[in-house]
Amino acid sequence: MSPHRRLWMLLCLLLAALPGCAPKGSLFLYVEGQRAGQALRIPDDVDALALQVTSTDGKTVVFDKAWELTKEQFPLSLGLEPGDQTPDQIRVVATLSKAGTPVAGAEAVASLVRKEVTTITLRVTAE
Repeated sequence: MSPHRRLWMLLCLLLAALPGCAPKGSLFLYVEGQRAGQALRIPDDVDALALQVTSTDGKTVVFDKAWELTKEQFPLSLGLEPGDQTPDQIRVVATLSKAGTPVAGAEAVASLVRKEVTTITLRVTAE
């Protein structure tokens, strides 16, 4: 099983275990990491991904997690299921780092629709 698939399955299992999951639609997220038009290399260019999901005003954090990246390749794919505290409008922020130092980040705003899958692609570009 690919590392992308394992990470996606782990996220789904963790979120499915949360009590009181609401029937809102799920979120499928692609994270593309690139520099000068080429994919960033893991772990040479980046070795960690931090992902935060908040309300659009940033006051309510509904998901905040970081992962060490070792052998994965871009694009990374993640599946998230909202909980009962997840607002209908969310902001997703992805930050890539190397040795604890942020390398690049991107964010997007999305609407979750009942019983539908919302897909977001975050193109994280390093300078």
